Amino acid sequence: MTKTQVIPQKFVFDEEGMTLRNNKPENEIEFPGLKVTVEIDAYKTDKHVLKEKLESIFQETLGYFD
Repeated sequence: MTKTQVIPQKFVFDEEGMTLRNNKPENEIEFPGLKVTVEIDAYKTDKHVLKEKLESIFQETLGYFD
């Protein structure tokens, strides 16, 4: 179950890991748990610049899985 929580200047996304099972163990699919916490000093922050920086960080991170 995905749990998303937004607090001013803090974003938390939390998803528990799970395994999708079926009759054939070799076809099981595992999803690792995932927790992302972003804390932002948002005082006088340009939201467009902040969005670009977050997109850049996540694109770089996801690039490791290609």
